[in-house]
Amino acid sequence: MTRRDLQPLDWGKVAWTGAQIGIAATFAYASLFGLYAIARSAGTILDVLGPFAAWGTLTTVALTLAYLVTAFALLLALGPALAGAASALLIAGASRRWNGDRSPDKAIGIGFLVAGLLVVPFLALVRLGLGERFALAHWETVVFWFGLPSFVFVTACLLTSLTWVRRTL
Repeated sequence: MTRRDLQPLDWGKVAWTGAQIGIAATFAYASLFGLYAIARSAGTILDVLGPFAAWGTLTTVALTLAYLVTAFALLLALGPALAGAASALLIAGASRRWNGDRSPDKAIGIGFLVAGLLVVPFLALVRLGLGERFALAHWETVVFWFGLPSFVFVTACLLTSLTWVRRTL
């Protein structure tokens, strides 16, 4: 495939698809957190109230947590939507420029490169902004708020790059 064989690309559609992936990843991560929070609170409620007296409280807490997690995810989805759009545009541009032969190995490299270009500066800025509070003494917090979302983002970039190779160029 040569450059002359490439079809014009709707860059707006590419950005919109990337934004949708970012929003979907946000809601998937929020859903997993919601399930964790509901399970953890249910354990505490069952310990305190017992299994027969707790059903009303369990239902209320579960619905409240589900509502709050969904609302919070909706508010937070703007950042991942912008990151998703930017990464989709970068992946599309890099794939068209450097992966005309549709090599999966090059696609993986492009996915890692794009993810690194966006994740590493973000984590560096967070580290500079938080200073000592970003210490390994609080590794659970760092992993939950930054490590796992970064892993989801890198995975999304890799999958997007590999999908791009199979579908279009």
